[in-house]
Amino acid sequence: MTDPIARLEIWFPAANTCAPTLSAWSIGAHCEHALLAIRGIAESMATSLPGAEPQKITLVGRVVLAARRIPRGKGVSPTSVLPAPTISTEALQALAAYARAACAQIPELPRQAWWRHHLFGVLHRDLAQRFIRIHTEHHLRIIAEVHR
Repeated sequence: MTDPIARLEIWFPAANTCAPTLSAWSIGAHCEHALLAIRGIAESMATSLPGAEPQKITLVGRVVLAARRIPRGKGVSPTSVLPAPTISTEALQALAAYARAACAQIPELPRQAWWRHHLFGVLHRDLAQRFIRIHTEHHLRIIAEVHR
């Protein structure tokens, strides 16, 4: 599979493109959100204590991961991954570099390293990596629609 961060970087020159009837966010906002999510997931897993997770994956999480699709307009993003009102191409590039470095560490983590999604519950390393791909694809589809 192509690097999801590289697929987001392709859209940085169109960061200011908006289509309010399709999405409240610009292309840059979708890119920033996806990169913030990748960075946050990687950082959270790096500091997790394997075996100390308080719960397991939820039914909703199982369905989304099995379907490999996030339904459009159904999720609510935590404030920690909400995009800023404006972002420069330079800031997106810096965030992409940081997210790429954090993401590169994920395969080195123990399989039981985990991250807690506010709706899907606890996802261990391999499921968290799958979520990153699914979540990024979700935003890439929206970006493509906004760009049309």
